[in-house]
Amino acid sequence: MENEKKKVANEWLKQVVPLIQQRIKKLKVEDTGELYRSIKATVEELSGGDVYRATIAYEYYGIFPHFGVGNGVDKGGGAAAKLAGSGRKEKPWLKAVARESYVFQEIMTSKFADDAQMKLSKGTGGANKINMKF
Repeated sequence: MENEKKKVANEWLKQVVPLIQQRIKKLKVEDTGELYRSIKATVEELSGGDVYRATIAYEYYGIFPHFGVGNGVDKGGGAAAKLAGSGRKEKPWLKAVARESYVFQEIMTSKFADDAQMKLSKGTGGANKINMKF
């Protein structure tokens, strides 16, 4: 059962990373491509293989364009920036991560609902990680 969970998680992550990268490109989150290339996904065994954790990690600064802040500019860019039309706008690329985390929970629950020990939870592993234990 555990190997099957890990296999399903790895297959899901192989599909999700390109979806997240596509969202970054679509929203034109950055120019350098560093955030795009930083998206990494892993599946780890915890508790001797009884529990697994799927993690999607990205560069720390990726959170700032999501909320439209950064580099000394608060959300909206202040009154002067708004008048000049140069205020930062949110680029909510992390919504793709949240949406796919929910999809992952649904997949794992439907596939392994009979596994009485399965506990699926989502949480953050810091500002630049999404952890999902199953």
